[in-house]
Amino acid sequence: MNSAEADRHALLAAGTAAGHIAWNAARNRPGAPSPTGAMCPIGPCGYPIGECRADGTHRHDQPDGSGGLCSSARSPSSCSTRSAIRRPYIVPDVVVDFSSVTLEQIGPDRVLVRNVKGYAPTATI
Repeated sequence: MNSAEADRHALLAAGTAAGHIAWNAARNRPGAPSPTGAMCPIGPCGYPIGECRADGTHRHDQPDGSGGLCSSARSPSSCSTRSAIRRPYIVPDVVVDFSSVTLEQIGPDRVLVRNVKGYAPTATI
């Protein structure tokens, strides 16, 4: 694989990871079913915000004062849990490797995600 292909797979993987984290964050909002099947308490909570950058990093946060949590710490509703996939995450365009992902708490309810690796897609999903 040449450098351009590697860069393309890394960016596709980063975008896929950003979508995965945001999608799972939305599932942890008030009124949504929790991982145990119970409903999360209903209350004020902003929808998660993701900002993807051209270098493959992405930032996740939520509106100030909206309740909830956006954290790099390990907890059931944190970004670390949402990015803790233990096997390759295979989608039609790329294979995402979360094993090297780093999370940095860059402010209150703000997390920077880096080092998502991507590989060429498989022949089958």
